[in-house]
Amino acid sequence: MQTHTQLPGKKEGWLRIAMTIALLSASLPLVTACNPFSKATTTITPACQTNNTADVRFYGGSATGLTNTVVWDGSVVATVAPGQYSSYTAQNAGPHVLFFRNAATGAQVCSTAYPNLAQCSSHTYYCSI
Repeated sequence: MQTHTQLPGKKEGWLRIAMTIALLSASLPLVTACNPFSKATTTITPACQTNNTADVRFYGGSATGLTNTVVWDGSVVATVAPGQYSSYTAQNAGPHVLFFRNAATGAQVCSTAYPNLAQCSSHTYYCSI
């Protein structure tokens, strides 16, 4: 028994080609969007820019063996023994008031400083007496 398959006429053939092209064109953006090799870039803004901060830490620079309390903008923020660093903390960029006190007596041991922090900067402050 012979089987015959009717070949499409010109009209049906062009219609099938047009539908195939339309289907491929519609799926192309999906393939491009899921491509792991695409060159899309993502900009990440550092937290210090977003929050307008700088990093500050303190060092116990006493040559006489005194442990110092650090007063930053009127609040005690750290106590540092000789040779010891505090952790970095984020502080607002701009002007501040800083001084060190003898932890045992509460007496101020160095002159008051007025640091003006630039955004995203990093500083270590100490008092050597």
